[in-house]
Amino acid sequence: MKSLDWLDQAKWAASGGNAQPWTAAYEETENSVAIELSIDAAYRAHPSAMDLSGTASTLALGCLATNLHMIAAGNGFVLTDLRVSERDSLWTSSVRLLFGRGKATGRVYGPDDIRVRHTNRYPFRTTPIDAAVRSNLEAIARSYARVRVAEFAEAKMALVPGLFALERIRWQDKRLLQSLFEELHFRHDATEASGLIEADQLGISPVEQWFLRLLRDVRPLRLLFRCGLDRIIARQSLTQGIRNCDRVYFLEAADASFRSCFELGRCFQEQWLEVNKAALAFQPIGLPLIAFEHWRDEGGSRLRPEQRRAIESVTRDFGTKFRLDFKKPMIGFRVGVPTRAPKRSSRKPVAAQIKPGLSAD
Repeated sequence: MKSLDWLDQAKWAASGGNAQPWTAAYEETENSVAIELSIDAAYRAHPSAMDLSGTASTLALGCLATNLHMIAAGNGFVLTDLRVSERDSLWTSSVRLLFGRGKATGRVYGPDDIRVRHTNRYPFRTTPIDAAVRSNLEAIARSYARVRVAEFAEAKMALVPGLFALERIRWQDKRLLQSLFEELHFRHDATEASGLIEADQLGISPVEQWFLRLLRDVRPLRLLFRCGLDRIIARQSLTQGIRNCDRVYFLEAADASFRSCFELGRCFQEQWLEVNKAALAFQPIGLPLIAFEHWRDEGGSRLRPEQRRAIESVTRDFGTKFRLDFKKPMIGFRVGVPTRAPKRSSRKPVAAQIKPGLSAD
């Protein structure tokens, strides 16, 4: 069936922590396809600590929708309607994509472009990326009315102090740290890697992987994060990452509604496809979601007072210096010429079921 084939190809969409939090329903005829996307109930019951309000999951639905849009275009179908159903929360909202036969216009990415999309956590070259790619990224952002883009090249290092503070919180906070460890899969783990981030993808040495696994398995060692280890890791993973790239982008949603978060995900996925199609490296920066969850009051009160003060300070600084509002959903990414090719994370099949009447008004 077309729908199942499209969903299988689209499963390589981005999702925070490789959570793949989506579920789908579908109905199709020879000349039409309807697919409904929502957040899976099992994931809703145990979400990532970075996703307490469902914002990251809604972004992931948008990413999956972009892939479906592109795959449909390659099969002679165009997106004819997009129907958002906003309910009490992001968790229970959904979106329907309606496709009909037609010839696609505008930007189109094929199955190969979708399959090669990957996160690169290694250092990038600082060689300027091609002007045509930059122009395409700006055009993609302009095509989404609910998304604003900010680009940093020469000024990228000015972002570091604020992001560094958020990265430290990520390694200090018990919930965030445990959630991060639960997302990782190490080479000698007994469990399967499906739905997890493989440690080989982290851009760190085997010795560093071994130490990270030790921190995961021996909890008392995590006290080292209170003794400066958080600074060391943040300096290596964040500061060096931003220094070793050409530029950094941030995408900011108009508001925290399901529709805006969904559009943010669609835009983010298309930007990523454009970067990888140009054979460039891409790494997401999800740290703004830590600040956003604090302002949503969906767990911010669980942070220590000094961590809350840090978030409030970073929010003021980024608003004043860069006109970026951490009280809104936001995600960033760094781009550049790759120095090494990373491995890809594994993917699970998208859970889907037939739903009669899905195409009806």
